[in-house]
Amino acid sequence: MDMNSSPRQLEQDPRIQAKELFEILVREHEGRLRAFLQGMVRDSIAVEDLVQESFLVAWKNLDRYDREQPFGPWVRGIGRRLSLAWFRKSGRDKHEFVDEQTVDALSQLHDELDGHPGDTLDEKLSSLRASLERLPEHQARVLALHYHEDLDCQAIAENVGRSREAVKKLLQRGRAWLGSCIEQRLAAVGGDLS
Repeated sequence: MDMNSSPRQLEQDPRIQAKELFEILVREHEGRLRAFLQGMVRDSIAVEDLVQESFLVAWKNLDRYDREQPFGPWVRGIGRRLSLAWFRKSGRDKHEFVDEQTVDALSQLHDELDGHPGDTLDEKLSSLRASLERLPEHQARVLALHYHEDLDCQAIAENVGRSREAVKKLLQRGRAWLGSCIEQRLAAVGGDLS
């Protein structure tokens, strides 16, 4: 793609959408996934491994995710299956595992918390697009070079004529601003994101 592409052209690219959106989804759901898995697995190291593995499996299978459904229940379902496999492989005592009824109740509680407007992937994508349109041009360009062109900070710095540290700050601020903008848009959603 042409390096002089506008942010609107770049945000149409599915690679930039998937990477940015998945990063946002991980940040939004990591704590809840960890809490859910801690309710099942008493080994804190195993929980951390299961959280990471759950997101890795989710990333690899993102094309299977039903974008009309909230992301949280889907990734927790992955975590649940991985934790059950962990118990089988590790030969841990069944008493270390919370009973299925408790896990089902935890799942239902988390699902209810996820069932609010703004939780589906399409709603988040719509919010991301709207937020990208409001992003200042120089930040949008730096984000596009990083996520779309897969350039590191040094290469971006050379491309845009800024220092490496300035590029790192622009990326950090751009991601923070996008996250905040998306959260605000989704919090204000009553059903329509346009």
